[in-house]
Amino acid sequence: MNINIESKTRRAALYLGLVLTVVLILNQGLSFIVTASQTFKASMADEPRGEELRVRLETSTGRPPLIERLLRQAKNWVTAYIVDGAERTNAETGVIVSVTGTNVAATAHVDYYIEGRETGGGGTPYRFLEGNGTAVTVGGAALDVSNQTTIESHLEAMGLSTTETHTIDYYVYVAAEVTGAVSGETLTTEIQYTKFDTVTYGYGTLVTDVYQVVNSDHDGYIQESGSTYDSTNEVLRAGDHTSSLSDYQCWQRFNDVEVLQGTELVMAKLQWKADYRDGAPTVIVVGDDSDSAIHPTSLSDFLSKPRTKATASDTPIDWVPGTWYAFYITDVAQEIIDRPGWQSGNNMQFFVEDDTEGWGGAEAWLGADSYDENHADAPKLRIQYVSYGASWYNIPPLSVVDLPVTLDVVAVLAVVGTTAFIVHIKRKEE
Repeated sequence: MNINIESKTRRAALYLGLVLTVVLILNQGLSFIVTASQTFKASMADEPRGEELRVRLETSTGRPPLIERLLRQAKNWVTAYIVDGAERTNAETGVIVSVTGTNVAATAHVDYYIEGRETGGGGTPYRFLEGNGTAVTVGGAALDVSNQTTIESHLEAMGLSTTETHTIDYYVYVAAEVTGAVSGETLTTEIQYTKFDTVTYGYGTLVTDVYQVVNSDHDGYIQESGSTYDSTNEVLRAGDHTSSLSDYQCWQRFNDVEVLQGTELVMAKLQWKADYRDGAPTVIVVGDDSDSAIHPTSLSDFLSKPRTKATASDTPIDWVPGTWYAFYITDVAQEIIDRPGWQSGNNMQFFVEDDTEGWGGAEAWLGADSYDENHADAPKLRIQYVSYGASWYNIPPLSVVDLPVTLDVVAVLAVVGTTAFIVHIKRKEE
């Protein structure tokens, strides 16, 4: 019995190892194809004098490898990270120029650029990387330059709309020259203007994320005159109590808000399940001006919380008990997201207060269901933004280069060896 269990366990481990090896081979093979397709070589030789100038070029548009895409749970390997969504990606361009030679001066000079062109002819062709007469040591360190910017900025630089889908063709050009050590003449070689990749930047759909208070302490109200701090009451309160008592103010905290720093919001609203209204109060919604808000634990803690400069004023008319009401707070939420220290996954908190803080005024206040009344009726935060994406053609235009394939050979041998071992084990068990 134990022998049979050990045999099945061993087979399962071997099969798993085979699957992982195949994935590694696929990743390595695809990476090899991409590297080969984006690598170019050129040379010029003066054979009688034994002089030769060689230039090698590697280009890049930031393609993610297969395994990275799988780990990020992408739909397929050619899809980039979400932009202005859960993860931000940049439009990336890069070029590495290596210069070698024989019987030439120690320093060569290189002209280069990468140019983006909208496939349909829109916008303006734009050179994102460009150098003229750049000195490069022959046989020394490669010239390695790159440009990284947000997709929005990338498209704007090309005179293209950031609210439409665009496909960009990328071209590269490199020319190098050096003085021959024997002849004293100039040797010149170039990699002609060549397309090396195509990337589609897609204008995404409207994303709506909804968050809700998830803990009793994460919503509640205070009343300064009565030294009241209540995080367990079934009703949230905001507005004027009377001329003899100071205002009601309340808080609601939302955890793990997954919006990237600087994301431009289309809309944000705070939603309350209406419970009670006395009069027609005007209330102000203000945000907790913190990178990641922490709910107040006392009256004094509530009063000391930093407030955003942006506020949202509202005088609810259709406040019907049992229905949801929305306070539109886009500017308030935007100010929090624009904080330099804001990170996706941080907490947001909002305060609802009377429009004229302090004593005085007729009784006029709003009541709404809290977490303690009904978890499903606790305050909600609804945020909308537009997601952008980028995808690469499966295989870019190919160039012929000599690249080492050691890793691919090792991976193939590993699969062959693992398969043979599994067959051998199965035969022994039979």
